Amino acid sequence: MTQVLPSRPDRMLGYWEASGTSFHQVISLNAFGGIWEITLRKHEANIAPRCPARDRRRRALDCPAVACSRKGSTIDPTVQTAKAPADLRCPGRTDGDDVQMSDPDAGRFALRGVKLSIPRALLSERMLEAFQSGKYEALEARYLHCFLRDGDRLLELGGGVGYLSALAGKTVNLDACCVVEANPVLCETIRDTHRRNGFDYEVINALACPPSDDDAETAAFYLRKNFWGSSLDGSAAYEKKIEIAKLDLQKLIDRFAPTVIICDIEGAEVDLVPATDFRGVERLYFELHKSQTGKEGIARLFKALHAQGFGYDPDNSVGAVVLFERL
Repeated sequence: MTQVLPSRPDRMLGYWEASGTSFHQVISLNAFGGIWEITLRKHEANIAPRCPARDRRRRALDCPAVACSRKGSTIDPTVQTAKAPADLRCPGRTDGDDVQMSDPDAGRFALRGVKLSIPRALLSERMLEAFQSGKYEALEARYLHCFLRDGDRLLELGGGVGYLSALAGKTVNLDACCVVEANPVLCETIRDTHRRNGFDYEVINALACPPSDDDAETAAFYLRKNFWGSSLDGSAAYEKKIEIAKLDLQKLIDRFAPTVIICDIEGAEVDLVPATDFRGVERLYFELHKSQTGKEGIARLFKALHAQGFGYDPDNSVGAVVLFERL
């Protein structure tokens, strides 16, 4: 089977072929002025590479060590060994290359050049492993450079620890950035992340909500052990219920005038998007949450965005992380 790699400057150009048995796979790369063979041994594989643009489903093809040989050369393929090229690896997986520093006891990490200091009390064992391995927000981080542009005004809904907003600022020269986060404990961590990386972005502790006739100024928010699972949904187990101020997203968009929105709000996006006019916004980047919304909710989101003139971009989407651009 022959497939074409995406023609982006950060990715390997050319064609590659893969054929496999139950024991190994061989890829032939036409790149860097020659044709190279890479033999991937499945028993060594623990990382999945990026699939071509027309098929983003992840497949286990990468491994930490591969045997390489250039056709027509005298290099012995059994002797010349190297790591698979970084851009052959799946953006959602990592072998630690993205982690420049890790001090788990102090909650200090450096991922893709972003310095983080997270209160140890916020880190469950599962979350600690995600930061140590570089898997935290790995899919979202991998594709930021593909769609962010100098001069963008970034609005992030669901800021986490401030990692993506800081990485965005290091990736391009943002004109402005505003982060909305419902968890009050995380807001100070976001501000700290921004300060450590040389940024002074606006951070708002609130729930982004659609316009409503409801006079309530607050809404219930459910905190969970793994902070990335905190949400408006109280049906699953949670540690604490709190009341958070509601923020009219439409008014915020009108005031801040974002060109890009990054949204990771644990399923609330399917109610927020159909009720919002994204005038002036050029790109929207979502993490979808099928377990909370079902396929029907995701279909509603796609339909609402299509009605506003946005198209799904398969080249810069993978799995539940999807990009929409204005057509």
